[in-house]
Amino acid sequence: MDDEAAAQAVKHVRTRRLGAVVVTPLSQLPLRSHTFPTMDGIKPLVDVVQCEDWVKPAVQQIFGRAVVCSSMELCEEVARHHGIDAISLDGDRVSRKGVITGGFQDPQRFVRLSLAEAIRAAEQKVHQAQQKLPDFDSQIETLTESVNGLHAERRSKQDQRDKVRAEMQRLAEQVKSSEETLSRCGREVTELREWRHRMEVLIRECEASIEAKRTERASRSLNGLTAAEERRLEELTGQLQELQTQEAQAQETLKALQTRLEEKQAQLESSLRPRLHLLELEVASTTQEETAERAEEAVQAQSRLEREHSEAANRFAKETQELQNLQERCEQSQKHREQLAAEEQRATDQAAQASVRLDQLTSEQTAQNGKKAEVDTKLQGLAAAPAEVEQCRQLPKGQLVQELSEATRRLQGFQHVNRKAVEQYENFSEQLVDLRARKEQIEAGEAAIAEAIQQIDAQKEESVHQTLRKVNGNFQQVFSEMVPGGVGQLHVARREGNSSTQESQEPGLGDIVGVRIEVSFTGQAQSFLSMNQLSGGQKTVVALSLIFAIQRLEPAPFYLLDEVDAALDASYRTALANLIARTAKTSQVILTTFRPETLEKADRCYRATSESPGKTAVALLAQLRRSLRTSRMFLDSVHTELYSDLGLLLLFIGGILGMHFLYYEVAMLKNPSNRSFGLQILVAVASSFFLGLGLFFLYAWAGLYS
Repeated sequence: MDDEAAAQAVKHVRTRRLGAVVVTPLSQLPLRSHTFPTMDGIKPLVDVVQCEDWVKPAVQQIFGRAVVCSSMELCEEVARHHGIDAISLDGDRVSRKGVITGGFQDPQRFVRLSLAEAIRAAEQKVHQAQQKLPDFDSQIETLTESVNGLHAERRSKQDQRDKVRAEMQRLAEQVKSSEETLSRCGREVTELREWRHRMEVLIRECEASIEAKRTERASRSLNGLTAAEERRLEELTGQLQELQTQEAQAQETLKALQTRLEEKQAQLESSLRPRLHLLELEVASTTQEETAERAEEAVQAQSRLEREHSEAANRFAKETQELQNLQERCEQSQKHREQLAAEEQRATDQAAQASVRLDQLTSEQTAQNGKKAEVDTKLQGLAAAPAEVEQCRQLPKGQLVQELSEATRRLQGFQHVNRKAVEQYENFSEQLVDLRARKEQIEAGEAAIAEAIQQIDAQKEESVHQTLRKVNGNFQQVFSEMVPGGVGQLHVARREGNSSTQESQEPGLGDIVGVRIEVSFTGQAQSFLSMNQLSGGQKTVVALSLIFAIQRLEPAPFYLLDEVDAALDASYRTALANLIARTAKTSQVILTTFRPETLEKADRCYRATSESPGKTAVALLAQLRRSLRTSRMFLDSVHTELYSDLGLLLLFIGGILGMHFLYYEVAMLKNPSNRSFGLQILVAVASSFFLGLGLFFLYAWAGLYS
């Protein structure tokens, strides 16, 4: 509207880099009035354009010398006689200078308009996105709060998981300490039983000796003893007293060992094996009472010795049964230990999964508490049942000791076992399951991709065959129009000499190497000819038929043909003109030709002339080439003369220096005392240099001259 608006428009164009623009204020536009012809079908373009009053000067400046005509002929007449631009209703423009523009417009030319529309749409999207930003921010805050809450809950669940792990670790340590105590007590019981066995053997020997002496005393009277026998009796009496003393010491030692055994049993009672304490007390009490009875019976009578022997055998059987019971309880302890390890592993896995499944933490916690109660129950029930004790009493003592030692040895063999093997196995199993699932997904994706590729190949193959069939049909039709009675076919050329018509549906396109054309100008099947067997005019007919067949597949808005009928006969040119006339009904055809047969079918003809026939581009190019050739010859002659002059000059200088060299040689021969070898060598070198340089330039001159 004014200078300020023009400056803003120019600034906007430069900022956006929209190109070049010419801005003129409305106040500076000259208002010119034009006289338009008053004829039917003519209307000034200014009257057609609707705009506001303040914009009319600009509209008058741009569209002031143009009118709208109802037909193209009227446009040509107005432009020729009235000297103004005329525009038809179809958009064709006839300039006052005789230039005709219009026809098909490529939408791709209006790139800036499409870019402006895209920018406008993008700005609208940005505006809409900015309006939605507050909602998104509120949603983000809500989600952030929920995520923080989930993190807090996750931390609390992790703390609970750590507590459960600590409790499981404490229980495992208790089980381990109990097993160690049980093993140590088993070894001490074995030692005590061996010592008791030795004492029983010693007691039986003493009782046997006492009984023998009593029998001998009863069979003889003391009055009839000899001196030697009396001495022997005194010795035996002393030995008997010593044996009684040893028996008392053995009983004291047995009591001390019994006290030690009771202490060990009290230690075992404080662990996870309370039942073992009761069993050991029974064994200890039974052993003490029976030992006292056997000591008394050893002094009283031999008859009770046999009964004591049988009772000792029964006790040995009971102790063997007890040892077997202890072994069974060791095995049960090992089983409980394995169960506890499995429970610990499951608890660890559940705690690891708690971070991913936050919604299941409550139920998992309940399950953990139940499992903990179950573990406590199992720990409290580690003691053997009375029925199992009775079963152990029926086994021999030696077998119980052997089985207990074997169980202890087997337990020691498990000290180096990897306790994380089960956990690692489960982790690797989970990874194997995940990898297998991923493999299945990849295989499924590969199968889907292969299926999609097959479908695409099938569609591509079908499209190619369909296109070739259409082109083949169009070619047969066009060739029959160009050559009445003629027949033409397209064949697909394949590798290894295989070929088939377009109707074949063989899978795969990799064996197709091209298209072979066979035509018959007589219409007989035996007279089909290939392209190599045709003349120049016949090849032109086939080529034009193929071009029009392809263009019929996807018609274009216009066609530009340059002397395509130059090599055709008169009959073929007439057929070509008829074919172009039928094509011109749906598309615009522009043809350059010198043949009257083609011009007869044209609805509009234009003649192209040149204002300066002698100044064509070819003539100018030939003249320029001649000038360049002349200049090059002149330069070559100058170079030749220059090389020859330089060569002669250098030869002349070399000759002078050579003469000086000879002069110095003669002078030196006459007066050897004044010989100067340095000057002589310098003159010789300079003479040789100039002579060689002169010969080089002469050689170059000879090459240029030749």
